Amino acid sequence: MRIGVYTPRVKHPKPGVASGGRILVPQLIDGLRALGHEVEYVSRVGTYDFWRGRVTAQELAIEALAVRERMERFDPDGWLVYGASTTYPDLFGWWLRPRRYVHVNTGIDEGSRLDESWRRLFAAAHRESLACADAVLAFRWKTADLLRAAGVSEAKLRVLPPAVEAGGDLPPADAARRRFGLPQDAPIALCVGRFTEARADGRPWKTEWLLELVELFAGAGLPDDALLVIAGDGGGRGRIEAKIGELDAS
Repeated sequence: MRIGVYTPRVKHPKPGVASGGRILVPQLIDGLRALGHEVEYVSRVGTYDFWRGRVTAQELAIEALAVRERMERFDPDGWLVYGASTTYPDLFGWWLRPRRYVHVNTGIDEGSRLDESWRRLFAAAHRESLACADAVLAFRWKTADLLRAAGVSEAKLRVLPPAVEAGGDLPPADAARRRFGLPQDAPIALCVGRFTEARADGRPWKTEWLLELVELFAGAGLPDDALLVIAGDGGGRGRIEAKIGELDAS
């Protein structure tokens, strides 16, 4: 099969950048190609680029016409859209009426970060896109509930959490605790993630969530031997370590 892939929000792979979409989309494409499918990016211009001011409305319209020409030549049997939402709709696919049209990791939101003049257009485009889809795959049950409430039919809605390949046999809990020098009987809460910094628009991101988690854990009145184990790395690691040191000293 020939498959077109479009990511209206996720940026394409960059060296040293390991965000979720930059990992999952290339793996999705590699997996499809390994199965013998021919895969082509629909466009490297996203609605993200538009509402962040990186492309103009005229450039977006020109790209839409270019997409139509490219896809007419490629003649895809299927079209996969990854990570679309009201704020980041697929403006290229649904009106071309591909033979098979599938949303992966799609979402629904109010588009509150968009200017009012564009919010209605983007919301309408996302509704049409979902209505034209043959299947809509959400990563979370909560997202599926929101999509269902927005009118996505049960027949096309699926929940498909990202799969994680386990690295061989997992050790029993007592062996894992010994390996990391953790007490055998203490209650432990484990948090694994990337310690990312604030987004470009200033909104909080994962480091802020972890800082809040550390403070809540410290003040939750848990047993004295309860432990919070945080695993991960990233630009916000120093802030998390500083917060832990501050709480230890208080």
